Formats: sequence, C-alpha cells, structure tokens
Amino acid sequence: MLIYSETFKVVRGEAFDLTFKAVAVNGLQKITVVTAGAIIDRNGVVAGFADQKELSGNLEDVVSFKLTPQKSTWYSLIIEDAKGNFAMTNPIWIEVVDKDAPSADGIKVIFDGKPVYPIAKMLEGNRILAPSKLFEESIGAALTWDEQKQTITISEAGEEIKISLGQKEAYVNGQRTVIDVPAKMVDDSIFVPLRFVYEALGYQVKWEVKTLSIFISK
Repeated sequence: MLIYSETFKVVRGEAFDLTFKAVAVNGLQKITVVTAGAIIDRNGVVAGFADQKELSGNLEDVVSFKLTPQKSTWYSLIIEDAKGNFAMTNPIWIEVVDKDAPSADGIKVIFDGKPVYPIAKMLEGNRILAPSKLFEESIGAALTWDEQKQTITISEAGEEIKISLGQKEAYVNGQRTVIDVPAKMVDDSIFVPLRFVYEALGYQVKWEVKTLSIFISK
C-alpha cells in the first residue's frame, strides 16, 4: 500500500511501479509526478516533471507510473480535475540502494584475529552502528548511562567518549567532535557508530569488502 511521507528502498537502476487510486469529484483530468528539480508555477503548470498522464474524466481511477530513480529522492503527485483545480500530495521518499550492498547482519567484527561474539548490528547509510556492549565485550570498556541526559559514556585505558542519543556530536576526552550518524536506542540497547568509537579509543579499524569483515586492532 502506498503511504505518503514514508520511505521506500529501491535498487539502483531498477524500475518500480508507483500505483495508487485517485479520486476527484469533478473528474480526473491529469496527474503529474514531480520530484527534486521540478518547477511549479501558481497555476499548477509544471516544468521538469518525472512523468505525466492525461485521464478521461472519471471520478476515480487507478493510475500507475513506472519510475527508475538513479539516486535517493522524493516523488509527489499533482492531481488536476476537469475544472482546472489541482492539489499536490505529500511526498513519498525513495532511498536508492546498490543491488549488492551488504546488510548489517552479514558483517563480521574481528578483534585481534578472533571473531567477536555475534551481536546485532545495523546500517545507517554506509555507517555501521553497534550496541555499546560490543566495546565492553571486545576491549573491556566501561559503560555508564545517564538517563537524564540521554548520554552514554564509554571509557577504556584513560580515554573517554560521551555520546548523546540523536545528536551528531560527541565528546572525546572533553573535546567536541562531529560524528556522521547519531546514536540511537533500539529495544533498550544503545547503538553507537562502530568505527568512530574504536578509533577514538585508539584502535585501528580496517574494512574488508571481500569477506564483509571489520578488523579491529590496537
């Protein structure tokens, strides 16, 4: 079912069908699919649209467009009735992914040549988030959770990292630094950026695409 304002994943270079039922009390005249870069004037005239269909004036109709986005984007519909009235829908968001992009479940973490006990990991864009307990189990880091500030502190060998949920910043030994993806809480587990935390604690991180493995070493 098509739900506006939600995000859908589409494989890069592959077409997907945008199918929906449209209704207009004055009869459906035209439907236009717009995306980033389209220009719409005050009369509803669109330049640079993604696709467009003329309709027969029915009060309702099932309409389908075949679209092939090459990058992440959004699509909205402009629906025009037989009297020239028009309305625009909220967007649907499209996240374009590569066909062979790895899922987080297939990625292994190797510390000093030994696999870390299997744990849940997740991808945010091309960044891996891992539960904070990974650092406790792999390197013996101490974890402290501040419920009021929604901040986790990860400490090991004199190094200290503070990361707050939902914030694209962290503090390493009191110094503010920007991070690519924020920490989040999922099912009572706190997920933090894996590479950032290890490197901030003084470890080396190597990604091996052939085996979908992350190697951690001092």
